[in-house]
Order: sequence, then C-alpha cells, then structure tokens
Amino acid sequence: MVEVSDVDFELFFRLSSLYEALAISATDPVVLKAGLGDCLEDAPGMFYDCYGDTEGANTIMGRRIEIASEDIRQHYKAHKSFLENFYSIDESINTGNRGRATDATLSLCDNVLNYLPIMRAHELRFLEDSFLHAPMCPPGHYFQIPDSGRLEIPQLDFNYPAQTDYVAGVYLNIIKKLAPVFRINPDNMPYVRVATQPDSGEGIIDTSLRGRLELNKELLRRVDFELSD
Repeated sequence: MVEVSDVDFELFFRLSSLYEALAISATDPVVLKAGLGDCLEDAPGMFYDCYGDTEGANTIMGRRIEIASEDIRQHYKAHKSFLENFYSIDESINTGNRGRATDATLSLCDNVLNYLPIMRAHELRFLEDSFLHAPMCPPGHYFQIPDSGRLEIPQLDFNYPAQTDYVAGVYLNIIKKLAPVFRINPDNMPYVRVATQPDSGEGIIDTSLRGRLELNKELLRRVDFELSD
C-alpha cells in the first residue's frame, strides 16, 4: 500500500475531473441540443447521426460548417493539445518525475485557459446557433486511487452546473495553485491513471479523450468536412 498525501490526491482528483470534462467537450461540434428544428422530438445532447430526422440534423451540421468552420478547426487543434498534455502527465507519473508532471499540468491549464476566450467569443457571436461550450463534468463519475489506504471516492467535479468560462477558469486556477506544492512534495509519487476512460489507442469507439476526438473528426468527415492533424 502506498500512502497518498492530501495534495497528491487533490491534484490527481482535479486532473481526472478536467480530463472527463474535456473528453465530453471534444465532441461539441457534432452534438445537437434540444429545440433544433425538426430534431426537437429527440433527446438533447446526442450525436447528429443518431437523430431520427436525418435530413434536419445534416442541415444543422451544414449550417455549423458554413458559419463556424474556423471555430471547429480551433476547437479540434486545442483538444489535440490537451491530449498531448495528458500524455505527458501520464508519462511523468509512470516515471515518478514530479517536476515534469508539474510542468505538463501547468501547460495543460494554460492551454485550456487560452481556449476559453475562443469558446466564449463563439457563444457571443452565434448566440442560439452556438455549439462550443465551456468544458464541464456532470455528476456520475468517481475518483479513486486503489491500494492507497484512502477511503474517499469523490465524484468528479469540474465547472458543474455553471458551465461558464469564468467558473472553468476558477477550477483551472485551483489546479495551478496546487501544482507547485505537488512539485516539492517529498513523498513517493503514487501510480495514478489520470484518464477516466479506457483507451485502446485507436479507433472511434473508446470514450477516452483520444477516442472522442477521433469520433468528432470522423463524424465531421461524414458531412464532408475534413480536419487535419
């Protein structure tokens, strides 16, 4: 059993919460909400290709691409950078390198903070037609460090229920304040998998951040919009 300090537990909990929020927001461009034309009878928050009104859903997607193609590209580029940050964090945890894990964590937070104004400008520009939103993690997912001796199993928590860029910034700045304390912690770093979802490393089926990004790219390709890495 590995003892896990409060600061380590708190940082990993918040990183896992952020991971889940970004895995959800990774598919924002291809998710439709309630009240969109003839799609109203379907449940909100579904991928466009799951709606009964296929023609209506495709029309909405065509409109998104027409008015906000650059926003879609920026969204994809930003989430790819978040994924690379998480890869760096996981690699640093595996090698027990607190310094590199801290640097990757701070880079991740800065990248997300830089994305929030892009998202906010999109919302202000397109209003009811907007489809990019501040990342948030709803209740239902839990965090645990196995064999750590800690009994806490908190629900992941990021920017819920507010789902605003301001509150997301507050959550990110909490992580940034924890990171320097984590860096100088003399304890052995526990092995933790920050990613909240399994990832096979390929394909569009996984609900991981990588899998969701690949799904987003594929669903956009099906409506003739190509994203390049």
